[in-house]
Amino acid sequence: MFDKHQNMQQNCARTLSEGQLLDEITWFEGRLHEIGGGDCAYEKALARSYEQAVSSHRERLASLRCVNN
Repeated sequence: MFDKHQNMQQNCARTLSEGQLLDEITWFEGRLHEIGGGDCAYEKALARSYEQAVSSHRERLASLRCVNN
């Protein structure tokens, strides 16, 4: 079930502007800085999730910039 939901989420990605992507990257990076390495399993899992989000947002930002140029 998780895989089905995950695939569905990737196919239904929302469209964000360059500014929105940059704002969200900044937010995630700020949270990552606050969490640091993470002291417990929850924080470590949250940090991995945020790192994945940052990576995904950077890829989307690069694609958006290629399309706009």
